Amino acid sequence: MTHKLEWELRQREEEIAELQKALSDMQVYLFQERDHVLRLFAENDRLKIQELEDRKRIQHLLSLSSPSGPEVTYFHKEPSTRAIVTQKHPQKRHPHAEGEILGLKAEVPSRPQNNRTRRNAQHRVTAN
Repeated sequence: MTHKLEWELRQREEEIAELQKALSDMQVYLFQERDHVLRLFAENDRLKIQELEDRKRIQHLLSLSSPSGPEVTYFHKEPSTRAIVTQKHPQKRHPHAEGEILGLKAEVPSRPQNNRTRRNAQHRVTAN
């Protein structure tokens, strides 16, 4: 019977040693996690301070870049006094092309224009 009691005592001592080791491991893990949490809090505080400094810097730069008086726009060339809007004319309903009579194409002599004549014609169109 003493042998059995000694064996049970050793079993209990081994179990206690295992539990103490597990407790020690958990305490180390808990300490590491607390350290990690403290580092995260410190980083969070540092980032909040950095955000405030960045916001101040942005506001300062915006105040430097905002115009002090009324905004003025300069053009390299003067814009035309009238807006030029190009219009797309609807296609004719006539089944034949322009200048075509009953399927026969009529030849209309055209006068070639030089660059000066074209510019004058464009000027007259935009000036009206």
